[in-house]
Amino acid sequence: MTAALTAISGTISGAGTLSLAGTGAPSSLTNQYSSSATLTSFTGIIDIQGARFQSPTQVGLGAIASISATNGGQFYANGSVTYTTPLTISGIGWTQENLVGQGNALGALRLQANTYAGPITLSGDASIANSTSTGTITGVIGETGGARVLTLGNSNLLGLTTLTLNPTSANTYSGGTLIDHAIVNANASGSFGTGTVTLQTTGTNISQVSRLVVASVLVQREVDESVGWR
Repeated sequence: MTAALTAISGTISGAGTLSLAGTGAPSSLTNQYSSSATLTSFTGIIDIQGARFQSPTQVGLGAIASISATNGGQFYANGSVTYTTPLTISGIGWTQENLVGQGNALGALRLQANTYAGPITLSGDASIANSTSTGTITGVIGETGGARVLTLGNSNLLGLTTLTLNPTSANTYSGGTLIDHAIVNANASGSFGTGTVTLQTTGTNISQVSRLVVASVLVQREVDESVGWR
């Protein structure tokens, strides 16, 4: 399915995999999916590749087991609610043209003034972002298949990403964190798992410097923009 905006409607049930696929080519319209379907009887997996799937509510996701956004796929949490569905992500996400025609990837997970409280697993190096908005992550971020790097933000975005990390227990990913054209508030111990935290200071559209704001009681390591936070 590769329509401009495909609305998934009706009743979906079962425990299989619902695959949402697209080309991943830069576009402001194509390869997008939204759900108005009844998913209360669907207990399977939503697999997003080369496309964007948006859900304005957690209720709309029903009882699904998990969401996977890889290979140019993006889960766009675009409702002002708290999301709890387990999520697996890899890559930079779905690519969208901005106002000047450049292709921007807004993360395998894109938040929009909301909270993600479900567990997040990095199956590869992955990015989480938003555009001129905010987002909070309280779910624990882990990894599978080896050490994974988490990028927060994207220097090619016209807007600055603002994210707050406040995991209920320490994040466990181990490949390090890149803060790229973003303001990141670390509000809990173990927000960055293990590995180096690096502030990106170059990029196509950087108009504001990346910043890391750490709650004073959590400062245990020194921050250095040139070598990262070790």
